[in-house]
Amino acid sequence: MRLFIAIDIPESIKKQLAGILVLLQKNTAFDGRFVAVNQLHITLLFLGSVSEEIFKKIDKVLSDIRYQSLNACIGQLGIFEKKDIPRIIYCSVDVPDLAELVSIIREKVASWVKLDIHSPFMSHVTLVRITHMYNRKQLYEGVQRITFAPLSFSINQFVLKESVLSSQGSLHYERKAYPLHIS
Repeated sequence: MRLFIAIDIPESIKKQLAGILVLLQKNTAFDGRFVAVNQLHITLLFLGSVSEEIFKKIDKVLSDIRYQSLNACIGQLGIFEKKDIPRIIYCSVDVPDLAELVSIIREKVASWVKLDIHSPFMSHVTLVRITHMYNRKQLYEGVQRITFAPLSFSINQFVLKESVLSSQGSLHYERKAYPLHIS
C-alpha cells in the first residue's frame, strides 16, 4: 500500500476552494489534472509503498506523538516549477509550528521507510497538476488575478492515508487519524 501523512481540510474550506478550482478551469493557458474537492489536503510526508507489517509499526509510532493543536491560514495561489516549467498550482498555507510537527513525524517513521531528505517541507494545498502549458504569461497572469480572503481553520489531528492509483488519478483513503491535543 502507498501511504502518506496529511492534514485534512474542513468541508467548509473545501467548498470555498471549489470556487477557486472553477476559476482555474476557465484559464485556457494550460491543461491539467484538477484535484477533486473531496481529495484536497495538506501533505506532511509521503511514505511510499509499505507492507501491512510496516504499516502497523508506523501506526504505533504515530500513535505515540503528542503535539498541540495548530491554527492554519490558507493564503494566495502560487505555482511550483521544476526546471523552469510550471508543474503545480497550489494554495499557500501558513501554519506556525507545522514544520516542527513534520520533523517529529519524520524522526518517528525514519526507521521504517526511505524518506526524501532533500525536499524541504512547504505547507500547501495542491489544486492542479499542470500537464501542458500553452501560454506562460497568460497562465501566471490568470493565477495572479484570482484573489480571496484568507481561509482560517484549526488543525486537531493528522491522518495516515492510503493512495490508490486509478484511471481517475490517485484516490486517497484515511487509514487512521491521530489527535493533536488542545493547548
